[in-house]
Amino acid sequence: MRFQSRNKQKLTRVGIESDFRAISILFVSLLCMAVITGLVKFVSAKEPVSEILFFRFAGSLVLLSFVLRRSGGVSLLRTTQPLQHFIRTVCGMLSIGLYFLSIRSIPIADATAISFSAPLFVLVFAVPLLGEQVSIRQWFMVFLGFCGMLLIASPTGHHFGIGSIAAIGSAVFGAMVSIWLRRLSFRESVITIAVLYNTTGTLILLCWLLFTDWTDTPRVDRRVNPLRELPYEKTTDLFT
Repeated sequence: MRFQSRNKQKLTRVGIESDFRAISILFVSLLCMAVITGLVKFVSAKEPVSEILFFRFAGSLVLLSFVLRRSGGVSLLRTTQPLQHFIRTVCGMLSIGLYFLSIRSIPIADATAISFSAPLFVLVFAVPLLGEQVSIRQWFMVFLGFCGMLLIASPTGHHFGIGSIAAIGSAVFGAMVSIWLRRLSFRESVITIAVLYNTTGTLILLCWLLFTDWTDTPRVDRRVNPLRELPYEKTTDLFT
């Protein structure tokens, strides 16, 4: 009995430490996201989203290279699921790119609120892609969530600006990322997924910048009322 009691206490302690570590990681992640969001809002007033995305992926790749070296080296990058990684990368790039575009076009609070609807899309996609079972009560909650998202995106109900559309698109592709991460996590390590994602993203964006002529990329001056939402016809130079 005493042995079982000690084991139970040990397992409880391990569980608490694991929960604390998970909460700490989530807190740091949210803090970093808040800092990134503020920086993107500031920098995007003069720089195109494509360049911001490139430095985001390249910077992450530099940091991950040190983690990769300590975790086992290049051998961790071997994968038997290249197509799954490619789909995850494309969805991730679209999600982040559209989120940055929404931050540039509408107030941060609105962009963030709309992007938080991603779990609703995860629930919708999980049914056909993962075979998850969803109850009527859960579908009702999803419906209410979508109604709230639409109210934020267009309070008057007359039109959706490019910023709101981008934020919704970011949530959709963010949900797809969650689905594909679930699939990949069964066979791939976190380091493998992260390094392949950022490596592929860096190469794609580098080719994009070289193809569109980085040095001649026009800038957008939005110093006058930078929080207003851009009309659709004025947004052709956001990615260039």
